[in-house]
Amino acid sequence: MGLKTHFSQLDGIRFLAVMMVLFDHWSDYAFGFPMSYLGVCLFFVLSGFLITGILIDAKDKDADLGRSHGFSLKQFYFRRTIRIFPVYYLTLLVAYLLQVQPVKQHPLWHFGYASNIYMALKENWLGVTDHFWSLAVEEQFYLFFPFIILFLPKKSFTSIFVGFI
Repeated sequence: MGLKTHFSQLDGIRFLAVMMVLFDHWSDYAFGFPMSYLGVCLFFVLSGFLITGILIDAKDKDADLGRSHGFSLKQFYFRRTIRIFPVYYLTLLVAYLLQVQPVKQHPLWHFGYASNIYMALKENWLGVTDHFWSLAVEEQFYLFFPFIILFLPKKSFTSIFVGFI
């Protein structure tokens, strides 16, 4: 596939997604349709597209080099970890030390990237940490999706993706 490392065209889409979320929140949802929901979905689609390309490139490189996909799997998780975990956990640690209630009351849900599961089970938002739900979804996606791309044959991707949809 040879996925480029940066698609400048996607910067405009990212901007649009951010603005949709911000305007919806700032306007107190006055637009009459779920702009923030659509913005977050747009982020998820972009992320899925980029991650899929990275993983398919890794799969192809593994095949070309005759190595197992274990190397690429470790590399993928290492890169995701150093990109997201430090800022996320530092933010949670500071929030915990500052006695931010949702983090203080439910630390395992937050530190375990499971705040979205908590909110779904309790049918309740968490307040100032509500936005962590989308990071939790993304991290949960990272737990299984690389295995699908790296260890299943490419010919099965279309039916798998259609099944996901």
